[in-house]
Amino acid sequence: MQKKPDSFIQNILIVFIGSTLVNILNLLFQLLIAHQLTPIDFAAFNSLLAILVMLSSPLMTLQAQYANLPPEYIASGQMHKVTHFYREFTS
Repeated sequence: MQKKPDSFIQNILIVFIGSTLVNILNLLFQLLIAHQLTPIDFAAFNSLLAILVMLSSPLMTLQAQYANLPPEYIASGQMHKVTHFYREFTS
């Protein structure tokens, strides 16, 4: 029973360190792009990036739904629904 909290804390630390590293790399990328582009081009770049973020948020909820539904069908023994789900999703 003692390993579960340690494992949980370790996983949290991995996610925290990974997120921090990605944010630092994003900051460095933004600084590099800011020096390479003109102010108008940098504004256009950031506008397109903002549009991409706004579009990806609703799509992430669909991804979560598609990731959760088949395991629920498998757990309840409804394999025919999993097959139907993937056929509808891929066609």
